[in-house]
Amino acid sequence: RVVAEAFRGGAREETRRVLCCGHACVDVVLRGSDDLPSREGYAAVDAFELRPGGSVSNVAHQLALLGAGGGLAADAHTTLGVDGFGDYLVGAWRTAGVGTARVARDAACATGAACLPVYRSDGKRAVYCAQGWNARLELDAAALGAYDVATIGYPHVMGPALRGAPLRALVTEANARGCCVCLDVNEASDDAALPLGDARDAYGAVGLFHGNLDEAAACAGLKAALLAAHGLDDSLETVLDDAAVEKVARKILDRGAGIVLVTLGPRGCFGAAGDEARLRRTLGRACPRRL
Repeated sequence: RVVAEAFRGGAREETRRVLCCGHACVDVVLRGSDDLPSREGYAAVDAFELRPGGSVSNVAHQLALLGAGGGLAADAHTTLGVDGFGDYLVGAWRTAGVGTARVARDAACATGAACLPVYRSDGKRAVYCAQGWNARLELDAAALGAYDVATIGYPHVMGPALRGAPLRALVTEANARGCCVCLDVNEASDDAALPLGDARDAYGAVGLFHGNLDEAAACAGLKAALLAAHGLDDSLETVLDDAAVEKVARKILDRGAGIVLVTLGPRGCFGAAGDEARLRRTLGRACPRRL
């Protein structure tokens, strides 16, 4: 309920303004791909599909759908190249009802692009990504602070301005201006310096932390040990019980986050939250009156 009201304005009947920042790219999806028999092998696919990709596209599009009846307005905030892929993304966002006034275009670098084979055998996918502007993107804390909510997606695959200490400074200033900063840690590694550094209170300005169980465990500094203990390469949700999942989430809470959401594949999602004082501070203007 708290998360829903933070985004939708709850009973206040006001429009929440959400700024969608972070990774932006065009996805070239190879749907129904055979596995490659070798690095130089031939693989058949059922279809090629061009889609808006990255966290900016995914979050902004869904929020625009949720806000179609009022109460929610989503804007994109990123930099794209002056190229066909950039034109495609801007057009797709506008068609979906996403604001693009904070989208910069710069020919100094290309728009990001990714190729995603989705394997017929098990439905899993790989990602081959040309980062383009994602590797050089810088965000404006004042811009984030002007919104009720700002989402920052995939910092582990972004450039140095959105990793470690610089990202923590950005999040801290935006939250100090009253913004609820939501962090999506897709592709998180087990490096304690990422995404916000290894300080005990590194997540103290994050209103909402989201990742799957592997990603959350990485940010908690637990992934490598947990995978080794269970003899796995990934998919911790297949072996960790609810108590172990809670331990991972509590580790992120202990470092200051307001709300932690951990997705568990077919098992659903686990959520944990800090106390009222922490929620009011980290959720900022998006905090519901009643908790």
